[in-house]
Amino acid sequence: MAEIAYFVPGRSPSWAVRQSPLQIYLPSMPAGVASAYIQATTQPGDLILDPFCQTPQVICEALALGRRVLAANFNPVVIRAVELLLPWADWPDLQAVGTAFTHLADSVASNETLRARLAAHYVTRCPTCKKPAQAEYFVWERDQLEPVEKCVRCKQCNAESRGPTDKDDLALAGRYEARSLPYWLLLDRVVSAEHGDERERAAGVLAAYTPRALAAISDIVIRFDALPKAERDALRPLLLETLATCSAIHPHEEEQLRSPRPRSLKPP
Repeated sequence: MAEIAYFVPGRSPSWAVRQSPLQIYLPSMPAGVASAYIQATTQPGDLILDPFCQTPQVICEALALGRRVLAANFNPVVIRAVELLLPWADWPDLQAVGTAFTHLADSVASNETLRARLAAHYVTRCPTCKKPAQAEYFVWERDQLEPVEKCVRCKQCNAESRGPTDKDDLALAGRYEARSLPYWLLLDRVVSAEHGDERERAAGVLAAYTPRALAAISDIVIRFDALPKAERDALRPLLLETLATCSAIHPHEEEQLRSPRPRSLKPP
C-alpha cells in the first residue's frame, strides 16, 4: 500500500448535478480525491469506514472501486441529505409530493384547516396599495428584536411587494409570547425534561426561531404527524428545508449574496 505524498486536485463531483433541498448543508468534496486514497491504502473487497460522513462522494467512489463502505454521522439531517444525493436514492414523484402537501394544507383541527391557520399568523397589508395581503416573510432586526421589513405577494397589485412593517404588524408579532405552549410542545418533542444537557441544546435550537414561527411550526408538526407514513416521507425533506429557511441561520438577502460557505445548523 502506497503513501500519498502529493496533491490530489480532484474534479467536479458527479453527484453535483442532482438537486436536494438539504444539499446546502453538505461541504463539497472534489471527485477523485477519495478514490486516490482508497486505491492507495485498500484492496477490492475491503470495508471503507467513513465515521463522519458529510458527502455522498466517498460512498460512491468506494463502491465504484469494488470496496464495501460503512458511513455514519451523528446528525440525522446530514444523513438524510446524503441519502437524497445518492444515485440510487428513491425520490417520491412530484405527484406524490403534491398530494401529500394538499392533504397537509387541508387537514382540519378545531374546524380550521392548516392553510387557514397559517394564513392567520401572517396577515398584513401590502406596503404598496395598503390592501389586506399575506406576508411571504418578515425580516427581523436582531438588535431591535422585532420585524422591520415585510415581503407580501399582493393579489391587488399582482406582484411581490416589499416595504417597512407598520404598527399592526408589530402588534400581531407582539401577541406571540417567547415561552408559550408551542415552545414547550416542540421542546418536549425533541427531548424530555430529565435530560438536562440535551434539553439546553434543544432550547438553543428553538432560540433560532421567532415566537410566531414556533407557533406555525407547532401547527405544521402536529398535522404532519397525522399523515400516512408515505406522505410524511414525501414531505420530510421539504419540511426540513422550510425549518432551516425560516430560522435565524438563514440571513436576509443570502440568495443575493451568493455566499459559498456551507450553512451551519447552529445559530451564528
